[in-house]
Amino acid sequence: MMAFITLEDLYGAIEVIVFPKVLERYRNLINEDELIVVGGRVSIREEEQPKILCDSMEPLVKINGEKIYILVPEYKNISEAKKRIRDISLDYRGTIPVYICTSKERKNIG
Repeated sequence: MMAFITLEDLYGAIEVIVFPKVLERYRNLINEDELIVVGGRVSIREEEQPKILCDSMEPLVKINGEKIYILVPEYKNISEAKKRIRDISLDYRGTIPVYICTSKERKNIG
């Protein structure tokens, strides 16, 4: 058994093909109006709409809008991350605090 599902967002919809082994693993996530993230490959054939061939699924976790954490691999990447974040935040100003964290050293830099 396999599944053909329609994945929608605010901009459009695309058909997702879920083959038997993947369907067996992620069956519990396939429900109407379920918020999910799909990983896979795009299939493009002549005279057909593009489709996603699903490799993985995971639930879309609700985001806490009170603060943003950005994970960088190591402490040595902090200065580059700060510069890029500063440049982006000049174009997209907001009131939510941004924190940079390192995955290797497990440090939180405010």
